[in-house]
Amino acid sequence: MTWTQERANKRIQGYIASTPKVIQENFNEYHTRFLIEQEDFQRKGLPTKKPLVDIPTTHAIIVDVVHIYATLLNYDDYRIEQGKETENSHAKALNFLHLHYQACDRVIEKHGGQRVDFHSSRVHFVVTEPIGEENHGQRISKALNIATEMQALSKLANDSIAEGKYNAQFRVGIDTGVCVAINGGKARDNEPLFLGSPANHAAKLAAGTEDGIFISNNVRHVLGIQYNMQYKDSFDFERTELLTENTIRTNYQKEFIPKTQEILSEWQDDIKSSINNTGGASKFQFHYHEPPLKDVVYKDLSPSNSIRIKLISIFADIDGYTAYIDEAVDNGDIHNAIQALHVIRSELESVLQDDFKGRKVRFIGDCIHGLVAEGNATDIDTKKTINTAVECVGAMRSSFNTCQEILKTIPDLGLAIGFELGITPISRVGIRGERSVRLATSSATISSEIVQQECDGNQTGIGEYAYDCSSTKIQEFFKGNLVNDFDYTDVTYVVQDEVPLISSPNIARAHSCNKR
Repeated sequence: MTWTQERANKRIQGYIASTPKVIQENFNEYHTRFLIEQEDFQRKGLPTKKPLVDIPTTHAIIVDVVHIYATLLNYDDYRIEQGKETENSHAKALNFLHLHYQACDRVIEKHGGQRVDFHSSRVHFVVTEPIGEENHGQRISKALNIATEMQALSKLANDSIAEGKYNAQFRVGIDTGVCVAINGGKARDNEPLFLGSPANHAAKLAAGTEDGIFISNNVRHVLGIQYNMQYKDSFDFERTELLTENTIRTNYQKEFIPKTQEILSEWQDDIKSSINNTGGASKFQFHYHEPPLKDVVYKDLSPSNSIRIKLISIFADIDGYTAYIDEAVDNGDIHNAIQALHVIRSELESVLQDDFKGRKVRFIGDCIHGLVAEGNATDIDTKKTINTAVECVGAMRSSFNTCQEILKTIPDLGLAIGFELGITPISRVGIRGERSVRLATSSATISSEIVQQECDGNQTGIGEYAYDCSSTKIQEFFKGNLVNDFDYTDVTYVVQDEVPLISSPNIARAHSCNKR
């Protein structure tokens, strides 16, 4: 099956019809109702939940929350071996993530934080309690304490469990502010999603080469930390001003009781009881998966049952959405913004999985990460894989344009797309069971995300390796690696060999290319 305008129209109309009217609610009101519900669960002997996990799809919660991103800076030391990726280096890299994902999760859970997502070498979690403006500083202190103990447990676990094989260096970014929390998942796959500037800002602060904790000016203001006002709105200042360990220890850990050794002991007991896997003790075993990737069942994957194949990684990000949702919060009317997100994400997923038999890895905020491969029972067809990926990204933009035409509320949004080719492992790592994390991580996934980030909202970018392996037509069309306004009307002239590129009447359309 391939993309058609008629099928896209029908799907999009269906997504619009199935999106309920979104009720905007303040977190304080939601939290009061949530606590009453949890008390009822306890009385009935039912398992309790954390706030903002099973948000009704009809609700959008306005919450003042602390966002924390922590990046494992030395991940590439394990992923790359003598300048290249190998099966052995991929196994080491996944073991590295397997160990430290568990350390992060255990600390976050023990101290009442809430993990939002793991994405390759980066964890995103939030602190929502204690609630109330008067407790804003306490929430930030709690975030700092979790971040420091997370690093302490990772070090201790590496020494005690992994025999010192997987030392980690962390860079942490922290911002705080009002955002929108919704349930971004489907069916049983609940996926808390936090929309707005604070999450993006914290992620940018965690992107860098120096380890340590870096806080935004919003955080400095709440904590009363003095800084030069000429840098008040300077991101460059924020990402270079390290919050020292001494400052954290002296000012923000006075009432904090570390539980590092307690958490490690529980972890070691789990290992002895074979309740949970651990990073250092796991042996990653890879197998080939015959395409299509749509058949990949993540719940069946584990360290001992992981996939490793050549594929195309695709990142497609809704450009301008953060500013759009921030404005919607300020205006007090977020239904259109939430509806647009649900509709666009659902349609992009359908293009990937239904039209081109690819597999979604995850939604990352307003971005989708997906995988595509073509081949037979024994091998991947590189040329066909690239051609299918080109068709897929063209269809994604056409579907996005159709969403804009039908919704009529998002004329200023765009779609930035990047894709790259490479051998990639696919697995689930971290704490076994529902808390384990699906992942696909390699040079291809990293490069495709970087290419996407370099694109404007009307651009599609191809990675260097995919470009080098592409047909002459694709190389001519993507000359310079970036192309503007590439949609499904272009696919016929790029992918089908029987139609010469130079004779295409569509080439008259403006497709300015920019060298990366």
